[in-house]
Amino acid sequence: MSKIIPSPQWLDKGTYKEPLDGDNIRVPRLEVDDATTFIDKDASNNMTFEDAVTGSKTLAELATGGGGLYGINVETLGANKTLTPNTDKIYQYLDEGDLDRIITLDTASATLGDRFVIRHNGAYNDTHYLEIKQATTSLDKIYAGAIKEFIFDGTNWISRGIGTGENDNKKYSVVIGCNARGAYFGVAIGYNSNAYSEGVAIGYEAWGHICGVAVGRNAKGYNYGVAVGCNTRTNEKYYSIALGYYSKCERTAETSINIDGNTAQKYNAVQGRWSRSIAGGLGQPRYSAVV
Repeated sequence: MSKIIPSPQWLDKGTYKEPLDGDNIRVPRLEVDDATTFIDKDASNNMTFEDAVTGSKTLAELATGGGGLYGINVETLGANKTLTPNTDKIYQYLDEGDLDRIITLDTASATLGDRFVIRHNGAYNDTHYLEIKQATTSLDKIYAGAIKEFIFDGTNWISRGIGTGENDNKKYSVVIGCNARGAYFGVAIGYNSNAYSEGVAIGYEAWGHICGVAVGRNAKGYNYGVAVGCNTRTNEKYYSIALGYYSKCERTAETSINIDGNTAQKYNAVQGRWSRSIAGGLGQPRYSAVV
């Protein structure tokens, strides 16, 4: 039985071609929106889809979800290397070959969402690096064992590694963990850790504020102080140090050490400090004492 296909309605502008058989209709390309969005083919007869946002992509490129040519390249470098999206594979495992190497990420052929994942695949004790560049701008350096990912935002290559990113101050913070916070150059690692203002906080709900350091579950080290151990507290006393489980400081520049694990502060061994100047004023030596 013959297949009956309704005759299509076309506005003939001279580019329409008659079907070669009863099932096919051939046109040079199918335009969706006035020559800006269309289906076409490239020089290799691959079907392509084009729009104003992503440009032209083949079916193979779209199948990767965008972002470049799927696959992995494992290579020992003998020279610097340029990575070109949709020509070079997304995953690049590169041994620098016992010399520092420059890896340049091409922008001319890049489209929004293209990416590269680059691993320094040299020996564990290799001190040479892979320097990632966009033109002459250095984006990052990758050392032995490290893996970094870079994504093209339509204009520039952006590192998506923790503690990296755009060329602004965000790259000076390291934040890892659910609800972790490291505003203003902080290093926060762990659930609900908080390292505000150049602090360091490592551990579950550890808080290290204003150049303070807190290491351990619920440790709190504020105001240039140091708290190491579970539930240690500097209690916002400047320059104080709390060491060990439930150690707590009550005075500025104090060192407190819990001596038997009791949670009360009275069971802490405390070392205090003070300083003064001798008579004579400016220029005279200062004396300090530890009590």
